[in-house]
Amino acid sequence: MKKLKTAFLTLTLVMLCFSASSCIFFSVRPERVDKTVKTTYVWSASKVHLNDGSVVCFTRGFTISKGLVKGQESGFRYDLLRNKVCRVQSVPLDSVAYMQAYRDHLLGGRFVSGSLATLVYFFSFVVLWAASMPDTRY
Repeated sequence: MKKLKTAFLTLTLVMLCFSASSCIFFSVRPERVDKTVKTTYVWSASKVHLNDGSVVCFTRGFTISKGLVKGQESGFRYDLLRNKVCRVQSVPLDSVAYMQAYRDHLLGGRFVSGSLATLVYFFSFVVLWAASMPDTRY
């Protein structure tokens, strides 16, 4: 009986660790990228809005250096009506009107509340299970 109780508690703790770590919530938000900085590295998906109204999308980010915005890999250029025009590897910085990158943000409140709810659930389950076990001491 003691082995069963130990195995159950071990399994419960393992499940608790897995479920607590799975309660992580992210939000993806666009953020402005400052083009006045000499060298900038962006590693997330991003858009470069050009002065002529077209947009270049880099799915793996870009680097700003030597007056150029260079994609980590080639991106696509879309015209004013958002029709795909061509593949682009780099864009002159002086033709850029605005740049934005999409970044992940941890939603801390949801993470904490989800983890606490999971903890309460599992500990109440363990307490109820332990209380329902017959006392085998004589």
